[in-house]
Amino acid sequence: MNDSLEQYTKAFLASRSELMAFINGMVRDLTVADDIYQQVWVEISKAVDQGRTIDEPGNWFRGVAKNLVLMHWRKNRTDKKHMVIDSRILELTEAAFASAGSDREQWAERRTALRRCIDTAPKQTHALIRMKYDLNYSIKTIAGEMKKSYGSVATSLTRIRQQLRDCVESQLRELGVRS
Repeated sequence: MNDSLEQYTKAFLASRSELMAFINGMVRDLTVADDIYQQVWVEISKAVDQGRTIDEPGNWFRGVAKNLVLMHWRKNRTDKKHMVIDSRILELTEAAFASAGSDREQWAERRTALRRCIDTAPKQTHALIRMKYDLNYSIKTIAGEMKKSYGSVATSLTRIRQQLRDCVESQLRELGVRS
């Protein structure tokens, strides 16, 4: 692997959480978001092959992702299950992510605290989190899998999110980090 591609690949992998949040926030489908994320790396590879220099990799990655999201929206414009959003919203979202770049350390600390909070949660909580956020199951599907009512699952997820938020904030306070 050439040095430039290796350097950009490292930066790309380091920005995975932020970039996936940006992409998934726009397409609202983890499978599509993952496909777009992988296509961003393909574009990095092409840029390096063409001898281009990427001055601000995080911004460049988001810019490529934004263009790929726009292409996805255009391609799926007639598909009623895909919501087409005004491109100005995408521009505002990109600007928000760009301005949050200075808070990367804070976000890393929050993610670490969240992982610790999840690790200490009961097994039932792990199962719900996995189905909802790892497997991207709908509440209806989770309810069927767990043989519970829709309302029960929705309430449980709301409580879990609140407990995790409280746990993270508590850990950050202990570390003296602003939340």
